[in-house]
Amino acid sequence: MINNNRAKLINYFQAGAKPKEEKKLGLEIEHFILRLDNGDNVGYYDGVEKILNELAPQFSETIISEGHTIGLKGNDMIITLEPGAQLEVSLAPHRTIHGIKENYRKFTNIITPILSKHGYKLINTGYQPRKKVEEIQLIPKKRYELMDLYFKTKGNHGINMMRGTASTQVSIDYSDEEDFRKIYVTANFLSPLLALLTDNTPLFEGKRYDKYLARTMIWNDVDSSRPVNPDFCLDANLGFDSYADFILNHPCILTLDGNDMRYTAETTVKDLYTSQEMTEADIEHILSMFFPDVRLKNFLEIRMADSMDMPFAISYAALIKGLFYSDSNKDRFYTIALQHEATEIKEAKNNLIEKGYQAEVYGSSPQTILNTLLTFAEAGLDQDERVYLAPLAALVEKKETLAQAAKEYFNL
Repeated sequence: MINNNRAKLINYFQAGAKPKEEKKLGLEIEHFILRLDNGDNVGYYDGVEKILNELAPQFSETIISEGHTIGLKGNDMIITLEPGAQLEVSLAPHRTIHGIKENYRKFTNIITPILSKHGYKLINTGYQPRKKVEEIQLIPKKRYELMDLYFKTKGNHGINMMRGTASTQVSIDYSDEEDFRKIYVTANFLSPLLALLTDNTPLFEGKRYDKYLARTMIWNDVDSSRPVNPDFCLDANLGFDSYADFILNHPCILTLDGNDMRYTAETTVKDLYTSQEMTEADIEHILSMFFPDVRLKNFLEIRMADSMDMPFAISYAALIKGLFYSDSNKDRFYTIALQHEATEIKEAKNNLIEKGYQAEVYGSSPQTILNTLLTFAEAGLDQDERVYLAPLAALVEKKETLAQAAKEYFNL
């Protein structure tokens, strides 16, 4: 049965391949909802559910859990909640950066009047700016209750990850297994630099965070048995089978049990399904229970960026498109990535956490590498999309992160 399930995973990945001309990008942005009068966090039971219910008439489907509204589905966006009631909007995949931008603007246009009526606002930052995570309730969703139970037995920052963090994620397509390999290897290799470029966490547990890449610091100490950059991530021979084995040989925390969920703790996926064949629903659930920097489903998620305001989130999407949807760029940086070891990724992250733009990464300065990435990404974009790179390019030019800019602006 294990071989059958391995083959089913590989087939699932293969089925996600799309012709080059059909490739699109998706954008997901997580937000915190704060009160305008005092900046305090708005929790699920004291405001977030109310906001969802007032938004519901503009969506085609309401997602209910334990009798409560926890999400909304529409044709061009889906709104869901992270464990601590961080509000995530998942924009429908689009071929152009302009299309993504307009879709995000539509989201803000429909939610802002409702938020304003209640004295609330959306904020984009990588970590909850006011409350300590112990004060934040989980939303009513059994999946998160069981995940919370699991992560409390692991590293020191599982509770921070679940209740306190917010990210920007870009989803991209691959055309075949070779294309997947090049994107996966390159994105893992670049993950420390992309994290620095999008660092937007000035506060941690209500206090100034004096280092850099707070979300990266948190993820480094969530669960060592579920690495964010697997050992094989820079392997020239990796394929769909490598990722399938990664999934099968690690715990998935909880599994589907009919209409319910069952806590499985540290039992590996392989051991859970020794006498049972995975359904497609099983596969989709299992894959969603892994949280690496680059996650494979039937598309790829680039997951290392903090939540950012629209100009920077759109700029980041443009960078990802320019790097990974250009064959010459993808080949260029893939070749460079293969000259390094996976252990160097962790080393690069640790250096950046301590020193930011003053660190050394892969034998060079972060500014030099990021300027190179931006230059090639610009060449990889259509003429009318290149302008979107400007916000991030300005940060690199100043060797400044969004987190640093916020500390200065608010005199933190």
